[in-house]
Amino acid sequence: RKRADLERRALDRRRPAVAAVAPSGDPLEGDERTAAIAGALRELPEASREAVVAKIWGGLTWSQIGAGLGVSEDTAARLFARGLRALKPKLGRLL
Repeated sequence: RKRADLERRALDRRRPAVAAVAPSGDPLEGDERTAAIAGALRELPEASREAVVAKIWGGLTWSQIGAGLGVSEDTAARLFARGLRALKPKLGRLL
């Protein structure tokens, strides 16, 4: 429950900012872009998804992420890196 709350707060706080950074002429804009990101995030394993969301949209430190997930700082960083590697092929067209 603690992890779900952390993820929800991070997404709620940063959701408008994600849509705002879409460059014009991008193949996906606004709601479509947000939906693509959300869909790709849902496909990640839970721990990796939470680490990615907490770091990117929550702006948390590795120690804060580790504490929220119940893992070490190093493990939190590895979960984040794995999540990004998994997202890259799915979201490559958005970059």
